[in-house]
Amino acid sequence: MYRVDGPQPFSLTVSDVNHHHSYRAPEDEGEAALHFFRNCRSTRDGCDNIIRSLHVKNPHHKKPNPRQGVTAGPTETIGTAIAERSLKDARSCQTQEAPPLREIPGRNSRNRTRSRNEIVIGGAQRRRDIVPNQKNTNVFLIDTACNSRPKFRVWCSIESWAHVNPGLQIWFIMTSPRISDFEGFPSKLLQKYPNLNIVGADVEKMVEDTPLKQLFDSKKWMQNNTWPVELLSDMMRVLVLWHWGGVYSDTDVISIRPFNLPLNSLGYETNFQIGSAVYSFEAQQSIIWHLMEDMVNGFEPELWGSIGPKAITRVVKAMCDVVDLETLLPKTPVTCGRVTLHPRQTFYPVDYTQSKKFFTKNGGKRFKKIFRRSYAVHFWNKMSKEFMVKKGDKSLYEVAAKKYCPVSYSEATLEADTF
Repeated sequence: MYRVDGPQPFSLTVSDVNHHHSYRAPEDEGEAALHFFRNCRSTRDGCDNIIRSLHVKNPHHKKPNPRQGVTAGPTETIGTAIAERSLKDARSCQTQEAPPLREIPGRNSRNRTRSRNEIVIGGAQRRRDIVPNQKNTNVFLIDTACNSRPKFRVWCSIESWAHVNPGLQIWFIMTSPRISDFEGFPSKLLQKYPNLNIVGADVEKMVEDTPLKQLFDSKKWMQNNTWPVELLSDMMRVLVLWHWGGVYSDTDVISIRPFNLPLNSLGYETNFQIGSAVYSFEAQQSIIWHLMEDMVNGFEPELWGSIGPKAITRVVKAMCDVVDLETLLPKTPVTCGRVTLHPRQTFYPVDYTQSKKFFTKNGGKRFKKIFRRSYAVHFWNKMSKEFMVKKGDKSLYEVAAKKYCPVSYSEATLEADTF
C-alpha cells in the first residue's frame, strides 16, 4: 500500500483516509487502474470537498479465446453522416487539467448571498493510480455530457443504487472536470453513503488495447451523427465492465431491490431486443470482447442504438444460436453460455411508449403490483424528461424517489413542488 502524493488529511494512507475502502496498487496486480480522489466526510477532516478522479493506466488485456457460437457483428460499411455535430468541446473537457478549488458566488431563494463550492475532480492533489479491492462488486453510472450540475433525477438514480445496495461500491463517472456542490448537496450524499464515489475518467486510456480503440480514434462517433454523447456512453459502459466488472446502470434507472442477481445478467427490453440500460458482467468476460468487436463492425451513424441495445442483441442472438429472441422469452430466466437473460419485468417493467404512466397522479398506489418482480426500473428519460414529478401527487416516480433516494427527493422538493 502506498500514500497519495500531495497534501492529505493527517498524512494517512489511502485506506486510512477512506476508512470504508481497501485499495490495491495496480502494479501489484498488473491491471487497469483508477484515479480516486474522495470527498472528505466531515469538515473536521481539514480538507475542502476533494473528489477523486478516475482513469485507466496502461491496461494490458489480451484478447480472449473466441467461444463457439459467438460471432462478430455485421460488416456493412458505415453510412454517410446525417449531421455535423461534434463533441470536440466535451472531449477537451474530459482531458483538460482541472483548475484549483475555488469559491463561486450563489444566492438562495431569499436572495441571501452565500458561498458554495465547486468541487474539482482531481484538482487538489496529485493523483495516484489505484483500483478497487474487489472486482465485480461495483455499480457504474456515467454522465458523458460534460455536465457539472446533474439534475435531481440523475442524483436520485445514483443515490438509489447506494441506498439499496450498501454492500456494493457505487461509482458515478463524470466527464466534467468539476462538479457544482450546490447547497452542499453532492457533499451530503457523499457523507451519507460511504459506498458512493464521484469520479472522473480518462477515456483515451480506457480504450487502449480494446477493440473500441478503432472506433474511438476514428472520431466517426463524434462527427458523423447527432448522438455523440449517447455513443460515448455506449462505449464507456462496456469499457468499465471490461476493466473492472460489476453492474452498469443508466442514470434514469432507479434501484428498488438489492442486486443479488448473478453477474453476467441482461434483461429483455422488448420481446425482440435486449436492453442496454442495465448491464451486469464479470470483468474481462469474452462476451464483452465480442460485444466491443460488434460495436466497431456494426456502427451505423444513422441508426439509433446501433452500438447499444442493437449490438448486445446481435451478440446474444449469436451466443444463444437463435434468429428471434422472442422464442426464448417464455423460458426466462434462461442461460446461454455464461449469460442469463431475464424477463422484461426485471429492469424494464414499463414500456417506453407508456413512460407517462410514471408521472400520473395517484399512480403510486399500484407500485408494489407493477414492480413486484423488478430489481430496478428504467424511467426512459429520453421519452419522459418533459413530464414533471409533482410533490404530493403520489405518482409511481414520487413513491420510488421518496423511498429509494430520500436525500435527493428531500433536496429537490425543499423549495419547489416539481422537479
